[in-house]
Amino acid sequence: MPSAGYALDTIAELLAIPPAERTDKMAFLIKEHRAWFTFDAFTNIPTPGSYSPNEGSGLWQQTGGTMGFQDASSVAITGGFISGIAALEISSGGTGANNAAEARNNLGISLIGHNYQVNGGFYSALAGTSFSAVGRTIEMWNNATFGTGGAATTSRQSFTAGQANVPGNPKFFWRWSQTTGGTITNPELQSAIENAETLAGEYATVSFWAKAANNLQVSFGIRQVFGTGGSPSASVDTGLQTFENTSNWQKFTYTLLMPSVAGKTFGTDANSSLLRLRWVFPLSSTFTFDLADVKFEAGEIDTPVERLYDYDAWRIARYYQSLRPSARFVAAAANHIGEVPIPIQRIMRNTPAATLVNGGARVNQAAGYPATGSVTSAGGRFLISAAAAGDCYALAPETLILDARL
Repeated sequence: MPSAGYALDTIAELLAIPPAERTDKMAFLIKEHRAWFTFDAFTNIPTPGSYSPNEGSGLWQQTGGTMGFQDASSVAITGGFISGIAALEISSGGTGANNAAEARNNLGISLIGHNYQVNGGFYSALAGTSFSAVGRTIEMWNNATFGTGGAATTSRQSFTAGQANVPGNPKFFWRWSQTTGGTITNPELQSAIENAETLAGEYATVSFWAKAANNLQVSFGIRQVFGTGGSPSASVDTGLQTFENTSNWQKFTYTLLMPSVAGKTFGTDANSSLLRLRWVFPLSSTFTFDLADVKFEAGEIDTPVERLYDYDAWRIARYYQSLRPSARFVAAAANHIGEVPIPIQRIMRNTPAATLVNGGARVNQAAGYPATGSVTSAGGRFLISAAAAGDCYALAPETLILDARL
């Protein structure tokens, strides 16, 4: 009989120990496994890493050793973590990091989430750069209200080149200057994101940079609007989050579980539902509030803002286009009409409102012309009509605005 605590060469030697000589907690080091096995006299139910002698009660169970010497078919890992392992350097095929964030940084990988907020950097200003009335302003933004009896001017401002207060070299920010405090109803800035189903029932993260001329408490929230036409469900607001602004730029980040739209009725007008990001200002106050780099993305972490101006311009064209149509022909008589297709950039959200502004070089035009005809989300016609026989034209800088904003 081998003495307990000594080494045996094989499991077979362990199993050959007579039943009468086995005692509870007897242990041997088995060389072929390079692991300790201990006898448990009170159970005969095999488990991973155990060996049953099949004589009487009890079994031998591995109680020590290293994973590297275990029988692969007897390894069961159900949780935990491995510690004490040095990071594998990049030169050896690793990342040189101990976590995902370090790995991305070491490998030069930037994780950037899709920004559902079109024109969150205020890059596009086809509709203008300064507004003193309630309603739509720069593309995808809205002066919702100045408050009862209030007055304000909102405008796009430029960052100084090379400033380091807001990272990533943004070009522009938005300014709200409340010159007369509103009462009863709070002044409110809103943005628009098409489709109330956006990230519904999922985690979303909102991030933005903000500051104020003086310390200012502002509330932020999100509203699901279920569209127009028919009998859509009432809008749903998330709880407002309050944040404190100082005279220095600060980044604010909010993660929330977006409400589900299960059971909601959407309006019958196509593509009319939306989300409203909302900045709600205090009553009876005058203030200046600045906002930059607004991002709304999926998930529970905020990621950097990506500055793809050509892509932003393409996205904005779904809602707002400023075009330069022109037409010219020689009319044989008065009231002869010439037409050309509207040079639309992309199919729009729905049928846009068409407005001709900034009349260009107009010659020999009948009353009411130039004009537009048969305008839809996919295009239309630009029309001119001769007041008399002869050369008839309307040329640049003729400007046609197509507005399909939310």
